Amino acid sequence: MTLAPSAVLSRSATLIEAEVDDELLGLHIDSGLCYGLNATAAAIWNRIATPLRFDTLVDWLVGEFSVAHDQCVVEASALIAELAADGLIRIDGDPAH
Repeated sequence: MTLAPSAVLSRSATLIEAEVDDELLGLHIDSGLCYGLNATAAAIWNRIATPLRFDTLVDWLVGEFSVAHDQCVVEASALIAELAADGLIRIDGDPAH
């Protein structure tokens, strides 16, 4: 699944966060689940602290991580879908959600 470029991403859950090496460890306050986010996933989490369009996020990731645009869209969509399924983020304005 690929997100619509105009989909707006935002955090929908509160995590207690700690940086360890290149990862962000988070404890979901409501569910008690722990998450380990690698550097790229942590960067996405940090960028959506304020609501952000998916295409804006992709453009930033392409520049920040020197990744091909199409690959970035696929991989970012997969991560965001996983985080949304766990209730960590909201996706607004995307017909698939």
